[in-house]
Amino acid sequence: MALSPSPRVIRLTLLVLPSLITLSSLWITVAVALSAQAGSIRDATVDRVQGVASSLAELPDVRATVEAASAAGTPDDLADAADLAPATAQLQPVAELIARAADVYYVVITDDEGVRITHPLASERGVQVATTNRSVLEGTPFLGTETGPSGPALRAKIPVRDDAGAVVGMVAVGVREADIAARREEALEDLLPWGIGALIVATMASSFLTAAVERRFRRLDGLALEHAQMSRTTRGLEGAVARVHHPAPRDPRAGLARRRPDGALVHRGRRPGWRSAARHGRECRERRRRP
Repeated sequence: MALSPSPRVIRLTLLVLPSLITLSSLWITVAVALSAQAGSIRDATVDRVQGVASSLAELPDVRATVEAASAAGTPDDLADAADLAPATAQLQPVAELIARAADVYYVVITDDEGVRITHPLASERGVQVATTNRSVLEGTPFLGTETGPSGPALRAKIPVRDDAGAVVGMVAVGVREADIAARREEALEDLLPWGIGALIVATMASSFLTAAVERRFRRLDGLALEHAQMSRTTRGLEGAVARVHHPAPRDPRAGLARRRPDGALVHRGRRPGWRSAARHGRECRERRRRP
């Protein structure tokens, strides 16, 4: 047999359950909002690096300078910083300006062998990139996370083509994963006060609602006690009235005579010491006859 919950348990459930639902829904909403915010930050970063790389690779000045720099080296004899110095002098200011304007960590331009023409660090210029994507130099764009000298970074690599469509170099634009994480933390700091404020408001509203429901339960308890008392009083009065208007029936054997073991005749239903009506009548007649 299943045990039914007591009224106290049901009341406690009714008081606590709305608060738990409200707080749980709020926390879930905040978690979903933070997740969506983090996803939107990464999507925006992907669009930014890809857009910057594509736009830079299409600039006529960049295409002409990279095409000229590609002739400075061969697969067997890579160009160095000195060979690429004229191209670096033209493209490095452009790369730094675009990096600041687009809020990216670096803009790297290479020749057709992957040797850096531009880089934020001067020591890295004239050095072949450590994460050369041969597929990019063959004409296939790349988008993903790679680990280089600056650490893990989200990178977009777009091939640079000459007027004939041949690949003469590539443009790589990257944002460090640490910077993306920092932006997520900033978004969390911006959203967290609103979440905490909403949590406080929801808690207060839930507390007020719980108090109001509890007061209502107490009033109902008082009314129930009064009703029970009135019911008991009414039943008592009804019983008293019934006893007055409807007395209990007498024993039908009352007045009947019976003989005791000693031979004396007694009447049923009569209390000891009572005299019979016949005896009382005889005594009255005898008193009247006396002179």
